[in-house]
Formats: sequence, structure tokens, C-alpha cells
Amino acid sequence: MPFNIWCLGCNNHIGMGVRYNAEKKKVGMYYTTPLYEFRMKCHLCDNYFVIRTDPEHFDYELVEGCRRQEKRYDPSTIDHFAPIDRGFNRQLEGDRMFQVEHVEEDKEKATSSADQKVA
Repeated sequence: MPFNIWCLGCNNHIGMGVRYNAEKKKVGMYYTTPLYEFRMKCHLCDNYFVIRTDPEHFDYELVEGCRRQEKRYDPSTIDHFAPIDRGFNRQLEGDRMFQVEHVEEDKEKATSSADQKVA
């Protein structure tokens, strides 16, 4: 399974990565890319669910028997994912003195972190 879903037959969760022996059918074309439809039986009940490829949106379409588990999050709430400052990178590439200063700071940080690992 490429993502988490809920089976509509038994209302159980089916996790991402669960493998199924699916019936695969070619159901159409999107330009030169074939559209495939996969029919699988839930391993927890007798319900079948159908998933179709959607190359136009780089996703899968859930046709019947299941619904996608929606997990939405705000990226700004995650601390370790800071937005990328493109201006800093441009200044680092263009300004030689700025680059020398930051290379020195990086070396100091590396030696201090190496000292912390040893201690």
C-alpha cells in the first residue's frame, strides 16, 4: 500500500507498506502513460478495494472500498525543518569575504562538536 488507508468494509486501518496480491488491469492511457487499476481484498474482512494510478497528479485515486487516511500538518510547526534562506546561499557564492568568514565559523563549530563527542 503506498499510503495509509481505512477499509470501508470493516473500518480497520491498513498501514502503508502492507503488501497485497492485487489483480492488475490496464484501464486507459494518459498521453503515452498507461493507467492501471489494482483490485485487492482486505486481509481483515471480505471487502475488496480498488486503487487506480493517476499520472496526471502523480498520485493514486481510490475508486471504491477504501478511503485515504488524511494526515495534514503545518511545516512551520516542525522545529528542525527551517525554511531555506536562498539569499544566504547567493551571498555565500557571490561574496568571497562572506564565504571566508563562514568557512571559519563552520570549522570552529566542527571542532567544538568533535570535542563534545569525545567528552
